[in-house]
Amino acid sequence: MRALHKTVLLIAAAVIMGSACRAQTVSQIDKGLVHYLGKINYWTNAQSAHAFDSLAYANDHLINYMKKVFPLAPATLKGTFKLARAKGMHYVTSDDGNLRFYYWDMQMGASIHFFADFAQFTVSDGAGFVDMIDPTVQGDPGAFYSSITTVQSNGRPVYLVISGSASAEREESQQITAYSVIDDKLVKVLLFHKRLKKLSHLEYDYDPRSVEKVKGKKPVIHFSADKQFLYIPDVDEGNDFTGDFIVYKFNGEFYTFDKADEPATDK
Repeated sequence: MRALHKTVLLIAAAVIMGSACRAQTVSQIDKGLVHYLGKINYWTNAQSAHAFDSLAYANDHLINYMKKVFPLAPATLKGTFKLARAKGMHYVTSDDGNLRFYYWDMQMGASIHFFADFAQFTVSDGAGFVDMIDPTVQGDPGAFYSSITTVQSNGRPVYLVISGSASAEREESQQITAYSVIDDKLVKVLLFHKRLKKLSHLEYDYDPRSVEKVKGKKPVIHFSADKQFLYIPDVDEGNDFTGDFIVYKFNGEFYTFDKADEPATDK
């Protein structure tokens, strides 16, 4: 009887593993995301001594679910997750449809927001899927994403990804990072030229209360309509937004910083 019971358990485990590894449709994945997001929303509002641990488990389950099913379903890169978006899953997609970032607030912090974030991108045999949390950074809070702008540099598309984070009540930050897909891998590329340095990443930190001093003008990284100019908010030594912007001009290869343009107001 023990041998028979063990055999039944092994068969059941094999069935479960097989279903987890089977490719799902976008619609099925959308419903799966809703299931796990529902668990997160439930434990976020639960009044229980075990609520925080259960919330952590719910986030882990969603992370593991996405890592399992998304690599097997390249169609998700073009999919619309209407149900999941209504429950807190967010994503931004490049204009050519070849890069997408997913993120959600894990509801694990008080004044600090922790985000889980993933990148999905076109590769030669489908779509790649990678976790964007840096394992070398302890307590990496992740990021939320607002836009992806595509430019051509050195004969290949480069994706300028704007993201943000809220590390404390009086400190917020915004970043812009240049990515390209090379040899089926998403890699950071050098696209910003500031004085003698070539960089793949620009960012600034600011005190959100300083917006009141400039009549509500928001410090947002943005481009000119033709993508030829990149505007980075200018902040002073106290992390207060000055109301002006530092300007980078695209020369076909780099967005180059010109000291004569600092600071400059986008009009």
